[in-house]
Amino acid sequence: MMVTIQGQAEKLMKTFVDQTPGMSDEGKKVMNQWKDACKKGIDDFKKAIDEGYARVETFFDSNTMANFHDQTENMFNSYLNQANWMPPDLKKTMEDFTATYKKSCDEYKK
Repeated sequence: MMVTIQGQAEKLMKTFVDQTPGMSDEGKKVMNQWKDACKKGIDDFKKAIDEGYARVETFFDSNTMANFHDQTENMFNSYLNQANWMPPDLKKTMEDFTATYKKSCDEYKK
């Protein structure tokens, strides 16, 4: 979208510069320099955004989330396995919490 807007702005600027009567060559030069500076800024911004998205995509596509999920599940299971001292209602709540967490992680993976 930004590239489209940038292209339209460049066309508009070119039309303005070309059709403005009495604009000196120096004025046209300044307008073109300004256009080029804006284009460079937008291109740099787009590049930074694209790199950021690539990093986020790499993070979520990697096994990092799967490892995090597995470690958390192991932690909950370890806690529940030591639950002999735990009151039954608290143990049931923790089991429900673990099941909800697992279900959420599975839905997130879809």
